Amino acid sequence: MAGTPQRVALSSELLLTIERLGKDFGNFTAVQEVSLTVRRGELKAIIGPNGAGKTTLFNMLSGQLKPSRGRTVYRGEDITAAPAHVLAHCGIGRSFQITTVFRGLSVLENVRIAVQSLRHRHYDFMSRAHALDLTRERAGQVLDNIGLTEYRDAPAASLSHGDQRRLEIGIVLATDPELLLLDEPTAGMSREEAIATMELLRRIAEDRTVLFVEHNMEFVMGIAQTIVVMQSGTVIAEGSPAEIRADPQVRRAYLGNLYE
Repeated sequence: MAGTPQRVALSSELLLTIERLGKDFGNFTAVQEVSLTVRRGELKAIIGPNGAGKTTLFNMLSGQLKPSRGRTVYRGEDITAAPAHVLAHCGIGRSFQITTVFRGLSVLENVRIAVQSLRHRHYDFMSRAHALDLTRERAGQVLDNIGLTEYRDAPAASLSHGDQRRLEIGIVLATDPELLLLDEPTAGMSREEAIATMELLRRIAEDRTVLFVEHNMEFVMGIAQTIVVMQSGTVIAEGSPAEIRADPQVRRAYLGNLYE
């Protein structure tokens, strides 16, 4: 899986800006005034040991948690207090560590529901059939993009773990986000499944911005353009894969002897 990440020309435009974002749970501080930026078209990873605050940060960015302090700016607008459903309509999609597909529904129906969730207007009797046709067509396009067309009529529960994770990414894509927040997209996957997911993310990143949390260092080093390293709720380093590999503080805190 290792290799040189494909370099896509990045826009100088900042899509997401995080300014001194922090989160407290009682007397415990999970995230301590994190600041970072994500440029349009960037494929950026966040890594760090368990308990570093990565998922808490994602929960704040996607509206699941309200920050204790700081702010988040997306497309020039302050979205710090916006709830998850509002952010989804603004173009931010998020997947979770634990697979959250509708196991009793077909693969196609899982994606169709996601497509339909962003339709605002109510259809009258005469337009409903046409609207549903368009929704199913869009869902079929998403399945083709993620490589699950052959399973479209199968129950989601019948998919392998790796394919269920790919389906979850497809559900996020079905909402047509500009920014994808992916929380450990290869969690529980075999090496072969992780490789397939890496190729999927490369395709997705051709026309979208991706920020992802991941523990699989072979995956991260093989695909990320830039890497943010967190420890104890703070950012301790940011740079290219080569810079992160060589950073003494990162090696002590997280990578250890992995790249010696």
